[in-house]
Amino acid sequence: MPYFKWLGIDLQGKLRKGMTFARSDEHLDNLLLRRDIALTSSRITRPLIVLPMSLEAKIRFFERLATLLNAGIHLPQALSILAESFEFPAAQEMILDIESRVKGGQSLHDSLAAYPHLFSPMMIHMVNVGAEAGALPLSLNILAMHLKTKHQFYKKVRSAALLPVLTFLFFISIALVIFIVIMPLFSSMFESIGKEMPTITMWMMRVSNFLSSSKAVFFGLGIAVLAILIYRWIGKERRKTIVDRMVLKMPGISHLVVMSSSFSFFQSVAILLEGGMQLVPALKIGNETINNHILRAELKPLIRSVASGCSLSQALAAHNGPFSVPDIEAMITVGQESGQLPVVLTRVAHDYKERTERMLSFYSTLFQPLIMILLGLFIALLIVAVYIPILTLSSAIS
Repeated sequence: MPYFKWLGIDLQGKLRKGMTFARSDEHLDNLLLRRDIALTSSRITRPLIVLPMSLEAKIRFFERLATLLNAGIHLPQALSILAESFEFPAAQEMILDIESRVKGGQSLHDSLAAYPHLFSPMMIHMVNVGAEAGALPLSLNILAMHLKTKHQFYKKVRSAALLPVLTFLFFISIALVIFIVIMPLFSSMFESIGKEMPTITMWMMRVSNFLSSSKAVFFGLGIAVLAILIYRWIGKERRKTIVDRMVLKMPGISHLVVMSSSFSFFQSVAILLEGGMQLVPALKIGNETINNHILRAELKPLIRSVASGCSLSQALAAHNGPFSVPDIEAMITVGQESGQLPVVLTRVAHDYKERTERMLSFYSTLFQPLIMILLGLFIALLIVAVYIPILTLSSAIS
């Protein structure tokens, strides 16, 4: 089933073009007619870049599929309709392949498992539980709600980090403009003074001369080539482990990573327990939702303790790791004794989510003025470095 590059005409007589995934020319013609476009020509092609399916697209996939199934539409037909509702060719290709697998006799969760880079074990299990219980639409809606919560959380994280990052980039840009454009304007004047310049001025001029020369370009290219070689030599798994270990040693950032990982872990475990999974398999799958390899490894002894017969609260108390927090352990103990562990774990995840958002807000509020203060100090340093020689020259003339 190929991609098609096509030309067409809409109802207003305007020429339209694009790329769409379709089973055949006839299927492409039908897809475009639903968009009020008459197909004039088409050819088979392959996209140069295939963008991965976003979390938001996965939410739409599960929500729309649940809606179609609730409306009484059979699963293969629902998947066919769903594929046509997506505008991204890669999503259309994936959904149509899942449809063909379902028509061939595979279950929906087995068909989703053919795309492990898109659908996590937790998603696949929730679909399987819903299908076996005869409540697939309900299971899909629960899964969509879980993904929506994660999407909103990550959206807040990106929004909180955006302003400090932009402020830092602005600081770097101003510094480069000063060194590369402004400082060379004073270079010839300083050389004509004929006196020894202050140490701070000499250092500023050396940095400016270096950044303005071709040496900086070759130095940057050399660093880039060296970084690429090291990147290739280390390997993906080892590289990920090194980065994860470095992140956990950074003050402030490490605590933020632990709290966001705790949110993802407890939220996933709660959803899986609500879906009927036993605690140990739920903990194992929940552990896979943590992106940090080091934290994931630290949770494995805790999971083994639960598998050997300890309760979750006892395992957390004996764990003495980043996930062991006394108030959280107390909440989990209450949940176990009352038989409401999934509800309590959902509350625990929500608590970690709120803590992470508060910390992000604090860092964002602190970091931006800190960068502006550094920028002000840098400009003040530049003024001192430039004007001391000028004042020296004026006093010598007088």
